[in-house]
Amino acid sequence: TIECMVAYIENMRNFSCQPDVQPGYLSKLIGDKAPETGESFDDVISEFHKSIVPGITHWHHPNFFAYYPTALSYEAIIGDMLCDIIACVSFSWEACPASTELEMITLNWLADALDLPSKFKFSEGGNGGGVIQHSASDTVLYVMMAVRNATLHRLDANKSQ
Repeated sequence: TIECMVAYIENMRNFSCQPDVQPGYLSKLIGDKAPETGESFDDVISEFHKSIVPGITHWHHPNFFAYYPTALSYEAIIGDMLCDIIACVSFSWEACPASTELEMITLNWLADALDLPSKFKFSEGGNGGGVIQHSASDTVLYVMMAVRNATLHRLDANKSQ
C-alpha cells in the first residue's frame, strides 16, 4: 500500500482533477449487495483503482483550486499513518496525555511564531492556548456555542439588575 500511495502521488497529474462520473456510478461497478466472502488484498487494491479512483476529486491535483487545501506531503502522510496506528481518541488529557500535551506545545509554538502576547499561551499561565479543531464546521459550531453562552450570561446579568 505504501507503493500504491507513492504511485498515486507521482501520477496524480495524469488524472483529471474532477471525476467524470454520474450519481450511482459506483453501485453499477461494485453492486448493491455486500460480498458473501472476503477478497484478497490484491483484488481489493485492483478494485480500488478500477472503481474508486475514477470517482475521486483529486484535491491535491495541481489544477484543482477549490475548497480548502489539504496536506499532501510525505511528512503529512507519515503523520497520518502514525495517528492511524495508535488509533487514539484524543478528546481529553485522560484519553491520551501525549496527544493533549503535544497539541498544547504546538499551539504555544504557533503563538510564538505569530508573535502573540504570552496570554495566548498555555505555558504562561494565561487563559490562552485553545485547541486545534478538526474542520471549519467544528470551529463554527464552537464559536456559535460560545456566543450563545456569552449572550445568555449577559441576559441573565441584565435580568438580575
